[in-house]
Amino acid sequence: MVTAELINGELKISMTDTDLPEDYDLAQELERRWKASKYAKDGFVVVVNSDTTEGRGYLVPFAITATETTAIRLAKGRSVQGSDGEVRQVPILSVGDWYYGPVDIIPPTEEDRKNEERRKKMQIIYDKCKVAGLTKEELDLLKKD
Repeated sequence: MVTAELINGELKISMTDTDLPEDYDLAQELERRWKASKYAKDGFVVVVNSDTTEGRGYLVPFAITATETTAIRLAKGRSVQGSDGEVRQVPILSVGDWYYGPVDIIPPTEEDRKNEERRKKMQIIYDKCKVAGLTKEELDLLKKD
């Protein structure tokens, strides 16, 4: 059993009834692993249903990408009965030379880079219109692109 306590701002970890050697230092091992990992960047995951015919499966990641535009492109027609997959923003951790998972991040194409810039500019315009008082219906018309 592992117990952890925060005493005067310091984490104290103790173990009992384990098969690990007596000289094994769990706190030191956790500290080593924590220092080896770090936040690298945000990525985007395309989530699709494993049963693309009826949607009775479970959600699985289809691709992890560096930009939202690439994820949107890859999500098109990839889920149930040709519907688009869901795009979610996710943090990517770096552990040594590997990304957490490990995952292979699909780099954006030149067209994706251009579309990403356009998408960001359109989002700024959309946000300004929202502040200006446009209705939800008017904003939805702007969003259709």
